[in-house]
Amino acid sequence: MQKDGCALCGALAVGPPLPQPEHELPFYGRALLVATLGALPLLTFFIYTLVALIKQSFFSFNVWSLIYAAEAASWQMKALVLPFAIIASLTGARICRSIRREPSRFAGMKLAHGGLASSILVAVMIVAFIGVTIPERLRQHQNGVEAATLAPLYTFRRAVVEYRILHDGGVPGSFDDIKHGVPDPDHSIETALSTFDPLAYKAWSVQARAEETKGPKLRGAALRHANARLDDSPSQPLAFTNYELRLPGEDGVVGTADDPRIVDGVIMSAAQARQHSSTQDESSTP
Repeated sequence: MQKDGCALCGALAVGPPLPQPEHELPFYGRALLVATLGALPLLTFFIYTLVALIKQSFFSFNVWSLIYAAEAASWQMKALVLPFAIIASLTGARICRSIRREPSRFAGMKLAHGGLASSILVAVMIVAFIGVTIPERLRQHQNGVEAATLAPLYTFRRAVVEYRILHDGGVPGSFDDIKHGVPDPDHSIETALSTFDPLAYKAWSVQARAEETKGPKLRGAALRHANARLDDSPSQPLAFTNYELRLPGEDGVVGTADDPRIVDGVIMSAAQARQHSSTQDESSTP
């Protein structure tokens, strides 16, 4: 209100202004604000941890179960509670400095420091628990990618097993043998075969390879008795006993050492195939 009265309504002062009080009580509002900002993320962290502990279906308070629950809760809180805790820490630090500068006007310094410590503690715990689990999360992600890559090989192995059951233990000589010789009501085998290069499949017989590696026959062995009868009956088809199928590795080329593959029912990932190839190279080195 102006000295000559209010310019809008014309009201005049009826006396001198009220004097300031001799003793003003300090203000607790800022300290309570910092304490509230620190208590909210801390309480949320405890609630999320408790919920994660219950979801793990073993409600026990041993150290490892609490750690696993806190790790799961930290990943759930990373998008909301972590930014809030960081903002609360920065805001609380500024308010604590203002309280420290004017202790006569503002009280509750210990309360404010407690709230600031709580918000900082929550932010540090969330970051720490997330950081500890990152290597394991990356390993699980890599396992998932590897499982998706090897899934067609598992389907192919199932098809080969069914083929051998239906065809007296023989191994299919080509993809056409599987398509025509194995029932596929859900078309899963057909889908798996479409991901492979037919040229990447090899089937062979150990007996046939052994005969190929034998030396040339002696000239005398070709002589027959004139009255000996020749067997004109048709020969039995060659039964394959071994097979190998490869997928392109990281380089996208089939036929290298890092190709994921299946050999006689044994599935090898890229890392296992690379290790297997290096072991074979070492054993073949004189």
